[in-house]
Amino acid sequence: MVLMSGPNYLHLRRIVGPDDPLALLHIRYFADERIGIGWNDRREDQPKTWATALGVLTLHRWAYDLVRASANLRRLPTRAELFARLRGRSGLTQNMSRAARSLLGRLAALRAGSKDATGYQHWVRDVFTFLFGDILKEPKLESRTFMGTLRRDITFRNAAEKGPWFDWKLQYQIEPLVIECKNTETLMYDDLRQTASYLGKRMGHLAILACRKNSGNDVSEMLNVLVTNDEKYVLVVNDDNLIDWIRLKDSGEDPTDAVADLYRSLREGVQ
Repeated sequence: MVLMSGPNYLHLRRIVGPDDPLALLHIRYFADERIGIGWNDRREDQPKTWATALGVLTLHRWAYDLVRASANLRRLPTRAELFARLRGRSGLTQNMSRAARSLLGRLAALRAGSKDATGYQHWVRDVFTFLFGDILKEPKLESRTFMGTLRRDITFRNAAEKGPWFDWKLQYQIEPLVIECKNTETLMYDDLRQTASYLGKRMGHLAILACRKNSGNDVSEMLNVLVTNDEKYVLVVNDDNLIDWIRLKDSGEDPTDAVADLYRSLREGVQ
């Protein structure tokens, strides 16, 4: 626990970048101190490192380093995601299952653009089946909307009976889960608008948008507008997220916590 103490970043910053998984693992220590269960801090009576002068100094230096490095960090990954990145970087993949290796190999062969758009759509379907096959059932490609004018890239039936997926099913009425696929490296407003247009009374108020890379602050602002004005939550995931989650699942861990953290980041961004 001492080695994972957040202020140790002050030593690490001399040898690793502010967005390096090892650096983020120490900064994550502060976030995990603050987050209890759900939205309540069940440990508020315990001393918090982030509330000390050393904690404040550490966070200030980390933020300063992020700006100087022009790091494109949209969300602080969970501890499990960061461990998965470190394992992948160290080459500890010899024990990876055939299914996980196949998914990673298929992604490496896909190029952004219209030529591989169908292949990317199939890959995303197979990834979510691999990750959440015990919860997300009956995947369908190109399912039509009620009027038949639009086609949703992927839909799953949310069969969860407990946990975050079950909570979202009740809160946002997502018996069917919509996943849109954009085989592009830059998201545009129309991509988000199209995904949000599927949401409503019939399809619930939460969807996932998969793309190759996350874009800049404009995307975050547009996502916040969708939540504020229409109460529609679009969770954007990219290659790095899905690679981390594949490794997590393959190591026996549940990537649902990472999805929940992505949702929490979006929700907190508009509060």
